[in-house]
Amino acid sequence: MSENLNIKVLEVTGGVHTLPGVDVEPGVSLIQWSIRECDRTDGTRTRHLVGYDTHGREGRVSSTIVELNLDAKTAKTKSGRVYSLKGDPGQHSDSEYVWQTWLYLQKAKNDADVTTRLWRKS
Repeated sequence: MSENLNIKVLEVTGGVHTLPGVDVEPGVSLIQWSIRECDRTDGTRTRHLVGYDTHGREGRVSSTIVELNLDAKTAKTKSGRVYSLKGDPGQHSDSEYVWQTWLYLQKAKNDADVTTRLWRKS
């Protein structure tokens, strides 16, 4: 006896993924961005950009910020990538999802939004 089996394939989209190397993508523009801090498992406290990448149309979390110039609205991260911050700070649901997932995967704790403490509108 033969049975007809219907197999359904579910496509998962919008997940968290690794980013292309800085040699492929040296710069990114973010809108609705913020600056976040967290405690890492090695005991360090690091700062990261969280925002919406207008080109890739997705939420982003940067590697650790190593240079931050809020007057020029630029940041360089540990990976060497340069971020351009467009418009005023803000939040986007996709980038918030990526941030929360990143915190969980990195086992980071005590996260804080430090944007208002650091940002002064010119």
